[in-house]
Amino acid sequence: MSTPIFIDEPLIIPVTPGEVLVRISQVLGALAAGNAPLAAQLQAVRQELLTSLETGDASATATALQTAQELLREIYNTTKEDIPALAALGFPSPAQVEDEMWVGTVDIQKISVTHTIVGSQVHTSLSFPRAANAKSYWLHEVRYFAANPEERVEDPILQRHSPLFERVRFIPGKRILRIRSRNFSTDAITEEFTIEVPHPESAK
Repeated sequence: MSTPIFIDEPLIIPVTPGEVLVRISQVLGALAAGNAPLAAQLQAVRQELLTSLETGDASATATALQTAQELLREIYNTTKEDIPALAALGFPSPAQVEDEMWVGTVDIQKISVTHTIVGSQVHTSLSFPRAANAKSYWLHEVRYFAANPEERVEDPILQRHSPLFERVRFIPGKRILRIRSRNFSTDAITEEFTIEVPHPESAK
C-alpha cells in the first residue's frame, strides 16, 4: 500500500467502496463535456472497483479503493483554486474544509426514503448524501398543534455518525422532519420536509 491520505473530509476522500462509487458517479455527472480524458480515468477506476467487489477480491478492492481516493484527491487539488468548479463537482472549498466553525447542510432534495414491514410495524429509513464537514447527524421531528397552527414542538429523536437513519419507527401518516448536521464546533439544519409513513395494513 502507498502513503495514507490525510484529508479528513469524506466528500474529498470517501472511506468506503460504496461512497467512492457514489462520489465518482457524482463527479462524472458534473464534469464538463470537453473533459473526456478525466472522465475516462474516473470510469476506469470505477470499473476496477466494481470488478473487485463482484469477484470478492479483498486485496483488489483495497487497491482500487486507494486508487480512486487518490484520483478524487488529485481532482480536488487541481480544482481548489476555482471555487465555482469545486462546488459543481460536489467538493467543499479549502476555506470550508479548514473552518471548524462551518458545516454544510443536508440537501433535502436528495433524501431517499424506504419503508419496510417488520411484523405489525413499519420501519422507515432515510439516506442522503454527506454534508461537508459534518461528523454527525440528528433527525428532528416537528409537530404542530391543531388548536394553534402557529405553535410547534421540535424534538431531536435520533443521532447517527453516517448519513443514514435506519429503521426508524414513526406513527403512520404525514411526518414533518428536519436534519441537523454537526461537527465538533457548530451545526446547520435543513428546512422542514415531509414524508408519508404508510399504515402497516395498507403497506402489505
